[in-house]
Amino acid sequence: MIDHFDTWRSDLEKRITAGQDISVDLKNGAVLVERAASRTGTAKDGQQLPAWAKELRAGGDAAEAPAMDDELAALMEELPDETLMSRYERELMVMAE
Repeated sequence: MIDHFDTWRSDLEKRITAGQDISVDLKNGAVLVERAASRTGTAKDGQQLPAWAKELRAGGDAAEAPAMDDELAALMEELPDETLMSRYERELMVMAE
């Protein structure tokens, strides 16, 4: 499974290091966080997600902090977007030595 948030975060870090404009990237990250927030329902852990999404949408240097926040990354890892997953309909046996 591809972790879209982790990929986004890794690419963002590279762009920040290179001094590139990240305004569009921050908005893309906000979309990922908003989608994760919708998957939490009323879970207590998800209460911070809308605030992080708002900070990312605001852009600017202040938005880099939530984008690189380890707590956000950990929470996003717990809330994978299963709509992007595909499963093989048959179960396969794996044999290893």
